[in-house]
Amino acid sequence: MLKFLLENNKKNRSLKFSKTKRCLPALNASGRIGFELIGDIAIIEKPSKAEALKVMEKNKRVKTVFGKKSARKGVFRTRKLVWLAGEKKSLTMHVENGCKFLVDVKKDYFSSRLSFERARIGGLVKKNENTLVLFAGVGPFAVLCAKKGGNVTAVELNPHAFKYLKENAELNKVKINCVLGDAFKEIKKLGPSADRILLPLPFGSDDFIPEVIKNAKKGSVIHYYTHSSFRNEKKEKIEPFKDVMETIKKACEKENVKCKILFKRVVGGYSPNVRRVVVDIKILK
Repeated sequence: MLKFLLENNKKNRSLKFSKTKRCLPALNASGRIGFELIGDIAIIEKPSKAEALKVMEKNKRVKTVFGKKSARKGVFRTRKLVWLAGEKKSLTMHVENGCKFLVDVKKDYFSSRLSFERARIGGLVKKNENTLVLFAGVGPFAVLCAKKGGNVTAVELNPHAFKYLKENAELNKVKINCVLGDAFKEIKKLGPSADRILLPLPFGSDDFIPEVIKNAKKGSVIHYYTHSSFRNEKKEKIEPFKDVMETIKKACEKENVKCKILFKRVVGGYSPNVRRVVVDIKILK
C-alpha cells in the first residue's frame, strides 16, 4: 500500500501544497461547493451524491469524495464519514510544506486547513530545541518541526494514528520520539524539558491548558489552539479572543505562573459565531 501511494503521488504533482489550496470550491450551476482536500480525497459538508459528482467533475485531482455525518468527537477527534463517489478508499497521501503524510480520513484526525499554521510553527523552531507535540495525530506538526531541526517528541493516544505517525517520520526521513500515550499523563514527564509545546486539539484544549502551564518550564513557548466566540447568543459582536484570554489568565493564576502573549490569530472557522484560534504563550515564571 505504501509503495502504491508513493508511486501514485509521483504521478500526481498537482497535489503539491505550493500549487493547491486545501479548501477548494467546485464551481457549478447552483453555486460553490466547499470541501476540504486531504491528498486526493475531498470531504464535503453535506452527504449529497449529486454534489460529490460535481466536485469530481470540476476537480480532476479528486479521486474519492466523502460526506460528513457527524462533528468531530471522542478522544481520537474523528468524525463519521460516508462514501459518496469515486474510489472506495479512505487512505491517502497528503503533501504540504515539503512533507508527505499517510492518513486515513476515517480513522485519523487530520486538518489540511492548518497547513499555513504548520508552516508558521516550522519557521519558529530552532535547531536542537526540544519540541513537544501533544495530540500529534499522524504527525503533520511533528514532522515539519523535526525537518526544521527540532528535537521532537510526539504524543498520540489513537493507536491507528500512532502507526502512521511513525511511518510518516520514516517516510520524511526525520527522527521523532513517538510516544503512544495519554497527553494528560505524558505532559508531567515531558513538559519540564520542552522549549516549545504544541496543543493542536480541535476541541477540549481549554480543560488541558492549566496542566500544560503548570508543567512548562521558564522561557518555554506554548502554542495553544482553541475556539473563541466572536458573537454572543444574540449575534451581537463581542471582543475577539476575550474568552481565550480569560482562560489563560485563570490557568496562570491557578498555577501562580506569569506569562506573556507573543502572538494570536484566527486560524479557521468553526461556526458562524465561533472561530478556531491560536495563541502563543511564553512562560515567564
